[in-house]
Amino acid sequence: MTKDNIGLAALLQTKDSTWENGVPAAAGMQLLLVATCHIHWDPECCDVKLIQTMMLMNKLKSIMEETRAAHSQRGTSASSPDCDAIPLILCGDLNSLPDSGVVEYLTLGKIRANHRDFKDIGYKDSLRKLSSSGCNDTYSHAFRLLQAYSTDVMPYTNYTCDFKGTIDYVFYSQDLIRPLGVLGPLDQDWFRQNRVVGCPNPQIPSDHLPLLVEFEMNLPPGAASASASDIPAAAPSTPSSSDATSHTPGTTPASFAWTSTECKKPL
Repeated sequence: MTKDNIGLAALLQTKDSTWENGVPAAAGMQLLLVATCHIHWDPECCDVKLIQTMMLMNKLKSIMEETRAAHSQRGTSASSPDCDAIPLILCGDLNSLPDSGVVEYLTLGKIRANHRDFKDIGYKDSLRKLSSSGCNDTYSHAFRLLQAYSTDVMPYTNYTCDFKGTIDYVFYSQDLIRPLGVLGPLDQDWFRQNRVVGCPNPQIPSDHLPLLVEFEMNLPPGAASASASDIPAAAPSTPSSSDATSHTPGTTPASFAWTSTECKKPL
C-alpha cells in the first residue's frame, strides 16, 4: 500500500513572543500539528489512495496520543496537551478529485466500509484497526476537518495538457483554527493571452498550482482570562470565489482573499 509515497508531520509549539501582551493566564502549552503528504497517483488505484489516507490519519492520531503520554510521564500532567485541543493543518497532493472517497473520508470524518473506492476487495478486517470507532459498517478518523478552499475558489489545482482538476487540498481543524484568507487562482486571461495549454512551462515550474492559506489559532482551553486584544474575533466563513483575487505568474499578490486589492505589477 505504501508504493513509495510519503507523509511528513511536524509538531510545533508557539513561542512566548507570539503573544503581544504576554502569555494569557492559564494558556499553558499551545501546540500545532502540521502534516503534508503525497498520495499514490494512479486513477485506477482508488482503493490504495483511500487506504493510504486512512493510514496517515491513524498515524497523526498516534502522534497526538504519544505527545500527551510523554508529558504525563514527565510529571507535567497539569499542563499536558489535550489531543482534542491540538489544531491540525493537513495539506498535500492527494491525487483525488473532490467526489472521491479520500475527500469524503477527510471531510465527513468517516466512510462506508462498502464504499465503491474499496472495489469490493476484502479489506474489512484489516482496516478496522485504522478506524477510530468500533462500528463495523464505517471507518472513521479522530479529527473534525474542513477544507480551507471552498469548491468554487479554485477551478483546478493541477493544470496539464491532458488533465485539469482539483487534486491538492488544505484541511484544518474546524473547532481550533480558522482561515483568514486564501490565495486565489491564476488569472485565466493570462493563460489565454500566453496560449498556455499546460504546465510546467518557463513561467510556471510545476503542473501543481500554489495554494496559500493564512490561519488564526483559537486561544487554548483555560485562557479565557486573556485580555480583549488577544481574544480572536468571530470566525468567518470559508473564503469563496467572490472573495479571492486571481493573480498572474511572476507577480506578488497584494493581499489574501478577504480584501479585493489588485496584484502588484510583475517583478
